[in-house]
Amino acid sequence: KADLLPVAAVFAAGLLVGFQHPLNGLLSDSSGELVAGFSNFVVGTLLLLFLVVVTGRASKLAGLSGAHAWQFLGGLIGVISVVVALSAVSVVGAAGLTAALVTGQLLGSILIDRAGAFGLPVVLLTARRLIGVVLLLAGTLMCVY
Repeated sequence: KADLLPVAAVFAAGLLVGFQHPLNGLLSDSSGELVAGFSNFVVGTLLLLFLVVVTGRASKLAGLSGAHAWQFLGGLIGVISVVVALSAVSVVGAAGLTAALVTGQLLGSILIDRAGAFGLPVVLLTARRLIGVVLLLAGTLMCVY
């Protein structure tokens, strides 16, 4: 079974995301989705740059030169996710947005696990996992309708 400390940290980060979407939505109301998304990434980039410097990891930036171009697609996916969330939060609310986002993440993750993509071990789609997906889909529909 999973170690509880990393699970608790991810849970806490998830709680913060519940606040992030409506806060970003308010920013989007006053500036538009693209400007709000841009400012969101600028603030995040500045914080990450600060953390890279103060933790002494700036020397690891050179390792980026050896990465394949497709490995940077996560940033593109992040932009799409944030801009779509900025557009949707005022329509479906924080809970509906988060439920749909998590459900989409779970479905994508199950496909990645099943294929063993990106060097991850293959994880079969068991009945238990399938039931979890169905329950999450049902919960998402209950949140947005």
